[in-house]
Amino acid sequence: MKYGFRVQRRNPTLFFVPSLYTIAKGQRNYIGETYGTLSTSNKDKPALLNAQLVSGNISHYRKIMPILSEFLTIQPYSPTLIGQNILSPFHTDNHIFYRYKTNYISKYVRLLHYTPRIENTQLVSGTALINDSTGQILSASLHGEYEMLQFNMMLELDNTGKTVIKSETNTDFRFFGNRILSNFLSYSNCPITLPDSAQMRYQSNCTLMDTLRPVPLTAHEQSVYKMIDSINNRANNDSIPQRNSALHKLRKGAWDFIGDNLLSSIDMGNSRSYIRLSPIFNPFYFAYSPSNGLSYKMRAGAEYQFSERTSISFNPLMGYNFKYKQFFFSAPLRYTFHKEHDTWVEYTWSNGNRITNSSVLKMIEHERMDTIDFSTLGLDYFRDNSFKIAFNSGIGKHLNINIATVYHRRAAMQRTLMQLLGKPDVYRSFAPSLTITWMPSASLPIFTANYERAISNVFKSDMIYERWEFDASYSKKMRRLRMLSARIGGGFYTNRSTNYFVDFENFHATYLPYSWNDDWSGHFQLLNSEWYNASKYYLRSNITYESPLMVISHLPWIGKFTETERIYLNTLIIEHTQPPYMELGYGFTNKICSVALYGNLLNWNIKEVGCKFTMELFRHW
Repeated sequence: MKYGFRVQRRNPTLFFVPSLYTIAKGQRNYIGETYGTLSTSNKDKPALLNAQLVSGNISHYRKIMPILSEFLTIQPYSPTLIGQNILSPFHTDNHIFYRYKTNYISKYVRLLHYTPRIENTQLVSGTALINDSTGQILSASLHGEYEMLQFNMMLELDNTGKTVIKSETNTDFRFFGNRILSNFLSYSNCPITLPDSAQMRYQSNCTLMDTLRPVPLTAHEQSVYKMIDSINNRANNDSIPQRNSALHKLRKGAWDFIGDNLLSSIDMGNSRSYIRLSPIFNPFYFAYSPSNGLSYKMRAGAEYQFSERTSISFNPLMGYNFKYKQFFFSAPLRYTFHKEHDTWVEYTWSNGNRITNSSVLKMIEHERMDTIDFSTLGLDYFRDNSFKIAFNSGIGKHLNINIATVYHRRAAMQRTLMQLLGKPDVYRSFAPSLTITWMPSASLPIFTANYERAISNVFKSDMIYERWEFDASYSKKMRRLRMLSARIGGGFYTNRSTNYFVDFENFHATYLPYSWNDDWSGHFQLLNSEWYNASKYYLRSNITYESPLMVISHLPWIGKFTETERIYLNTLIIEHTQPPYMELGYGFTNKICSVALYGNLLNWNIKEVGCKFTMELFRHW
């Protein structure tokens, strides 16, 4: 692979673009080359495994526009060209989105022209040379837009028409006055193979790269390499005092660390382990909704494999909700005994469920009979710390058993007031649980049943209850990236000695953001958090239909940038909703953000209209 970057224009806003900190200052021309091995897996999708040799003026541990590597995995015959993005003009399911024209250029080869029927970032235009007798693609050009990159791509395929042996991509990135041009060239099936032991050993060996390079450098690329040599020679001959040199290196290292990790994720690993951390500042994980206000989260992960079957992993999730002024986290530590059978034991510490307890408030108001409005004092809000140990194992291919014990410590947010009123400010519960998951087949719903029973006087636990929950979820992928998702579930309490803390496993408030691809379709967006704990039973359903190029994409101006659209229908039955509570919604996502508009119905009257908003900017960077 050979790649180059030219900084045409830049300003301080370039520092806030993930992976572009390196070129936001200093030089304006960068070049890099990588020689390594590719393997084919996942339906012949190539993946870069080993970078055996690198050269250029880009540090080997930094990545500039890593999104460009996704162009290496172009699959012309698949429904989408890049991951789940850009509908391929060469797949039969997508012919309704394109116009085609052909003409012969020789006896056995015809030239295919294709253009989108509507202007949209999910469609491309271009030409292709087609073997008329077999229908195989010989070469193709693609012109379009992906993740704020305007791109032109040329592909050459082998004699079978199945494998891309050469690809060249030119991109134009523009952002708030910045403009960066890039070129990305890759060759497959190079004649020389380096030994595996050479991996990264020759990472700066330009002489060796000269012997491996399948095409010569351009005049511009040669000038960049000469500039690199000149800078290196000047640095070696520089007579800066040692103290100032050390201070300079320290400052540079500190700024590089901040720049590398402020908006770029940390991703390190080898064949047996990895460490991942989302950026310190990541617009992708900011979200706003009427019920929860503004929130932000970060993800982290680490894993070490002892063998192919056993491993230990730690995948914490952290976030802050600005409306409730609370830091939330969930920290699961898992040891896997047998990956194939999904057998593991896991310990999780979390405080992610900020629970309300209206029963406590009603009890206080009934006993006191004062003129004080206790509802304004926040006495019904509790912080919930939970500690859970779970053992999971698969039985065959279709059944999964999960045995767990969970301990809750719920502390009142107004502990002093609760003590003055003579009421407990901390409630504890200890409960074993059993969860059975049945997966009949890939084309049928997944069924889950959960039973949990609390035991008193264990670690000072003072609650007794018995809870049942049942859930069925179904997701059907259809042609042209359409998807139908449905979830139906219910739960109820039995053998309950107290009305405190109605807390269901599958029906509770979520205070951290979740993006378009996380789980927008399984939540109630306008439901007040108190409703989750106001009933001893619930019955819910969530239905979502998703499709690209559905409604807004056909409108002028804004339609061009709409990637995927959704329609939502959420229904809920609890003790206090007759007839059912309903939410209707419509949402869309693009390269900048995801937006959904909701309206809810209570007693067949419109009660509230709201909007959910999450940032999607640079989500693939």
